[in-house]
Amino acid sequence: MKKEIGLPFGRSVWDTLKLYANVAWYRSVVRLLQLKHSWKTFPFDIRDNLYYWKYLRAWADPAARTWAESPEPPFPFRDYIKPDSIGLDIGAHRGYWTIAHAQEVSFPGAVFLIEPDPENYFFLVRNLQANKLSSHYPLPFGVWSCNTWLSLLGDSSHQGSFTRSISPQQGSTPCVSIDNLVAFLGLKCLDWMKIDVEGAEVEVLRGALSTLQSLQPIVWMEVWKENEAQLTQLLFPIPYTLFQKYDFDENLSYWWLMPQRVFG
Repeated sequence: MKKEIGLPFGRSVWDTLKLYANVAWYRSVVRLLQLKHSWKTFPFDIRDNLYYWKYLRAWADPAARTWAESPEPPFPFRDYIKPDSIGLDIGAHRGYWTIAHAQEVSFPGAVFLIEPDPENYFFLVRNLQANKLSSHYPLPFGVWSCNTWLSLLGDSSHQGSFTRSISPQQGSTPCVSIDNLVAFLGLKCLDWMKIDVEGAEVEVLRGALSTLQSLQPIVWMEVWKENEAQLTQLLFPIPYTLFQKYDFDENLSYWWLMPQRVFG
């Protein structure tokens, strides 16, 4: 296993052995023969098991391993996520980002994790419960520029773990804007936001402009290259600086946005 991942273990010796058997089979046979077996289902189905992943310092489902195979760049805002901070994890998936960066948040702090996909939401809730994160609140809906009902696009595989994205077509998935969510929750302070919404970041920010103006949270955001020009234009009138940009590949980058309040 990769150095970043460490040596994970399950809730029992048998669960641990099944994990290592699956990984060994995947590396020695599946990759070599270019088979289509998932390492989480063959020779044992371990999708519902929990494992302690040392790089996360937490319990999580097996999909956490594939998330770590291509780790995100160093996170420059870690010092700003304090135990009493208030944050939004938009596109929480199964909670790995918050578990890695914000698991120490506790009352009176809070993290609201927003995930529209039912399967990912199930694992999100379980991962939070397994780690006794009582100040982390999962919310089962999507985020858009307004309150509406939209569709989830079909399953796709991103680094081996399921992600689904919001489509502008009318559907059965409830969506809210960040401005309306912040007002509903009665938040008077918002320290940070993480946005990872599979290409919908323009619509998410359109529905968050009032929050950005008034509460000025620090923002970490995954950005599809096709959206960069629109985002730059959208952010121009508000008091934010692109503090750092990391080009992950030719299609994807990470933006770290700092409000003027941080610079005094």
